[in-house]
Amino acid sequence: MAQQQRSEETQAQILQAAGQLFAREGYDSASVADICRLAGVSKGAFYHHFQSKHALFLELMEEWMAEQEQALGEIRKQAANVPEALLAMSIVAREVFDLASRNIPIFLQFINRAGEDSVRRALDRYLRRYRNFFAALIEAGIAEGSLRSVDLQQAVYAALSMSLGALLQAVVAVEERDWAQVSQDAMRLLLQGLEARASSG
Repeated sequence: MAQQQRSEETQAQILQAAGQLFAREGYDSASVADICRLAGVSKGAFYHHFQSKHALFLELMEEWMAEQEQALGEIRKQAANVPEALLAMSIVAREVFDLASRNIPIFLQFINRAGEDSVRRALDRYLRRYRNFFAALIEAGIAEGSLRSVDLQQAVYAALSMSLGALLQAVVAVEERDWAQVSQDAMRLLLQGLEARASSG
């Protein structure tokens, strides 16, 4: 058990060091040797956990996405209904925007490398997972009667387009705005069209 814990701690150290170096120096400039030096591990330890620097890069993205999925899942469990869950999810987006703001360089590198096949496939997997999550959420809202019957695919794409668009603006826009608040206001606007009461006269 102690050995497994040490292994997990070593992997976490490598990921943390890589995230710092990628954000500060860029993916191309940060070498495996640099990462090992900052993490305080040997190259053997690095390659025990990761096949390559590129694999580590993808793992960083996976770790970030998994954190967001977990947060959304917890919100869904605690919400009384689907509209409440959707609004709460837009509020927790403030943490996502804060995270992106602190890691703008590495976030932009994810986007910049989307043309690479492995990165594009990884991003597509994450988007599919989010689409499935929101599809199930909206279906649950229709079933519970809190959301009106709508085209499920259109509703999912609208919700994701709104969220991702606000996040992208938070990262690249020169304009100083509270993008988390923008996301929350946009969700309220979207819910006006989705909530069941909107269809009643």
